[in-house]
Amino acid sequence: MAAAAPAPVPAPLREEGMRFWEQLIDECRRQTNCINQTLYEHGRSPADYVECRAGAHLQIIRERFPSTTAKVDIAFERWGPVIGVLINGYQKPGFEFHQEEFEIPLARDVDGSVVAVFDEGRSLCPREVASLLVQHFRRCFPRISLPCPDQVRG
Repeated sequence: MAAAAPAPVPAPLREEGMRFWEQLIDECRRQTNCINQTLYEHGRSPADYVECRAGAHLQIIRERFPSTTAKVDIAFERWGPVIGVLINGYQKPGFEFHQEEFEIPLARDVDGSVVAVFDEGRSLCPREVASLLVQHFRRCFPRISLPCPDQVRG
């Protein structure tokens, strides 16, 4: 008689993590649209705009120099979901900005909501995580004041 394999145990907060992820994508799209509207109002061409691509991964990209790319993923560990972030870019060809890489675990807050836990335990909603990501694009437009609601210092 063969022993049955144990049933896989779903990762904690899987559904809630996916909901947070979808809200994060929507918020990143909204904030990049706000940045692009501001660039339009300052006479910048669409070639200067910031692009938000979402598929299996989330990418926020400005390809022209100074360039910036934010690559964002969600993973489900045994203990719960975690958002992985890699941000890099170039001031000009051959002159790279300092690369940043960090993880933001998701957890249930005291009020029962799911939040991203960042930098010494700060609880962030999807809008605040999106702000944390898109504020890196300010270096691409040093003379233009870009909108970024609920700024979060990294």
